[in-house]
Amino acid sequence: RTCGSRGLLNILAAHDYIASLILNEDDDDVTSTARVVAATTFPTALGGVADGVAASPNPRLLYIGFSEHATTSLYAALLTNETTGVVAQGYVGEEFPHDDLQRADADLTAILFGGPDPNAMSPGLAENLISAGATVIVVGDTDTTGSTHIRSPAGHLSARVAHGVVIADHFVSALATQMPTTQPR
Repeated sequence: RTCGSRGLLNILAAHDYIASLILNEDDDDVTSTARVVAATTFPTALGGVADGVAASPNPRLLYIGFSEHATTSLYAALLTNETTGVVAQGYVGEEFPHDDLQRADADLTAILFGGPDPNAMSPGLAENLISAGATVIVVGDTDTTGSTHIRSPAGHLSARVAHGVVIADHFVSALATQMPTTQPR
């Protein structure tokens, strides 16, 4: 079973706090991260995407996290597999098997988690998925034409990662409520 978003967010906060003690730095990052988590609401566009996944006869989900967002993609896939019955795969962006692009089609929904650097995401990956017919959500600062874009808040790295975790949690929760069954497809 997963530790859930609260568990993952607590681990992130503990990591930041311990790092601030070791590095003799201010621990304001924990406070700012908590503010971002509290302010992150359900993006309405995710509801429509969750509806589309639930309505698909053969839904597939890919979560791809780049750089510091790799853990978010793995967490989201695990949570999806445990709670929705939809088969999901999580990838560290730099290790995404590009052969999977050949299987991209209208039944595929891909959620890409990235940071403030638009070059951190694999060049052309979102565009290639979209051109193959997949639904693509980009969480981060890279806005790709044809995707649903959810901008990350400005702030410390931990706050941006926490934002991605909360977005993933919102999406999986919305998907779980839309699924007619929790049996694996």
